[in-house]
Amino acid sequence: MCFSLKKYLSLLTCSALLFACGCNKHKIEKVVKEEDDGIVRITCVGDSLTQGIGATGWQNGDYSGCYPNQLEQILGEGYEVSNCGKGSSYVYYYEGRTEELWYPNTAAYSMSNKSEPDIVLILLGTNDARVMKNQADAAQWKAQFTTLIEHYLDMETKPEVYIVSSITLALYDKAKEKQLVDYILPMQREVANELGCPYIDIYHGLYDYFLTGEGFASDNLHPNNAGYRKMAEYIADNLELN
Repeated sequence: MCFSLKKYLSLLTCSALLFACGCNKHKIEKVVKEEDDGIVRITCVGDSLTQGIGATGWQNGDYSGCYPNQLEQILGEGYEVSNCGKGSSYVYYYEGRTEELWYPNTAAYSMSNKSEPDIVLILLGTNDARVMKNQADAAQWKAQFTTLIEHYLDMETKPEVYIVSSITLALYDKAKEKQLVDYILPMQREVANELGCPYIDIYHGLYDYFLTGEGFASDNLHPNNAGYRKMAEYIADNLELN
């Protein structure tokens, strides 16, 4: 069943009020599980860049080359990484846009809600770059993104939520790259700063690498296995782990 848009918009209003009151909800201490198995659970929320489109075998449903899988390999024993990515999903809902691909309406979102994470990595916004026309659009995107982030901050396990920036679109579409740079990247950083979430700037961190094209699949939009490996390594290097 699709998530209620009216309910979502009302949550936007409530979230804005709470934020204005200086409510730092994500500072609440994490709930201690009755049976702690010692496993650190990381949930990766996102679109096709999380799902693993572009990796070897993805056309046949093999997403093993995705960055979440490679991140789990890098981190090793004691870590469990869940892939909650959905290709073509987006943040900015407005009338006429495909409702089934709005991230809160996806099965990936439902799966993320059941994952009991200690850490959540959120890489969403790339698919919104192409519909950004002005600062008003960016403001709407930011409001809806903020509500989504707060949803994860408010989970019972009180996870640490990281916002991961989009990667470059320069080789794919220069016009979309400009919209990404002008609107989405600044809003990703702003939301991270305002909510006190760690921000992983993978756009600038891997910009030169992806600009060579060697990390992309043939579409110059989705990484190949090597590109996803670079993403996983960069994210692992920027996680604050005990």
